[in-house]
Amino acid sequence: MATFNISEPAVPLSSWVVVTGVSGLVGSHVADQALQVGHKVRGTTRSRSKNLWAEEHFQAKYGSENFELVEVLDMAAKGAFEKVAAGDSGFIHVATDTTGSNEAHTAIPKVVDAAINALEAAAKEPSMKRFVYTYSSFAATFPSPDQRIATAQETFNDEAVRKAWLPDRVGKLTQTRRPWPGIWMYI
Repeated sequence: MATFNISEPAVPLSSWVVVTGVSGLVGSHVADQALQVGHKVRGTTRSRSKNLWAEEHFQAKYGSENFELVEVLDMAAKGAFEKVAAGDSGFIHVATDTTGSNEAHTAIPKVVDAAINALEAAAKEPSMKRFVYTYSSFAATFPSPDQRIATAQETFNDEAVRKAWLPDRVGKLTQTRRPWPGIWMYI
């Protein structure tokens, strides 16, 4: 286990941090890193029963008092994260719901609503110190063989919008763009 020297952490060590999508590849690694540093993790998943492996793994590695697996059936439902975020000091939104419709007009609003719900839940929690929003590289650009692509903070994948049959990528782009103008009112 690595040793971390964080003299003044923004989110106090031993405090609870929400990690959405903890059963996914990225979410499970984010949770592992947060636990390794010394935070407690409340990880969300759409199906607790299908993802008990995450609870078993993290509780065996870090102790049952440091990890909790919580089911959030529909991240797009109003207030979906409010109970999960209660009493927590950090919120790391990793998950994107790519299930269901492949129609952009149906899939994209779900992804955007989930991001807004995460922000709102964090904003309502008095103990919340930080909100971290992750997104896919596809929100910035499509990979192109043999083509170098420069990206910046303002780079968005407008090609994905034109190719709306890829809702997982368009959803990430749209959820990334929509919250930013008012994000500071939630932090």
